[in-house]
Amino acid sequence: MTAEEYIASERHEDYPGGRLCYMVSEEDALKAIEMARNEKVNNTVGMQGWICPKCGRVYSPTTSMCSYCSNDKEIFKPCCGI
Repeated sequence: MTAEEYIASERHEDYPGGRLCYMVSEEDALKAIEMARNEKVNNTVGMQGWICPKCGRVYSPTTSMCSYCSNDKEIFKPCCGI
C-alpha cells in the first residue's frame, strides 16, 4: 500500500462552512509520511552515474572528470531515467 492509498483509506469527510474537506488524524499523517520515506529509500537503486554537461558522455559515480573533453566539473546528473 502506498502512502497515497493509505491516506485515501483513512481520510474522513467534513463540511466546514458547507465546503467538502478531507481530514486525517495526525497519527495517520505521520504514518503516511513514514511510508513515503520508506518508498523513496526502497526505490533508490544506489549510486548513480553522471552525464558530462559538455559532451554528453555517461560516466560511473566514481569517475570525477570527463576524460574526453577534460571537463573537471563534478556534475552528477542521474542517468538511465532513475
